Amino acid sequence: MAATFVWKIHSMKKRQLEGRPDTVGLVNFSCTATQGDRKEFRDWFLMLCTPRANEFTPFADLTEAQVLGWCKTGINYEFIETEMQTKLDAEIVIPDDPKVMPWAAE
Repeated sequence: MAATFVWKIHSMKKRQLEGRPDTVGLVNFSCTATQGDRKEFRDWFLMLCTPRANEFTPFADLTEAQVLGWCKTGINYEFIETEMQTKLDAEIVIPDDPKVMPWAAE
């Protein structure tokens, strides 16, 4: 079974740059992977580079999806999701009991 991954922004810190007020400088974000009743959680702080003038978005116009896109670009999110999935898969316990076969002696 594949896990469901939920990425979330928890906080952002702004910095004041000439011509680009309220530029996002630091983002706290997380990923929660859920598979059945099991969960894995990771969180990060990511310092963002100064945006180019033609790529600047005013703070009031930012969306969570846009900021998450920056964060996922700044980390290897595909590797992280694979690692979290592997950990969840490893938690699946398969009983080592020969009696689970119908022809096994009780």
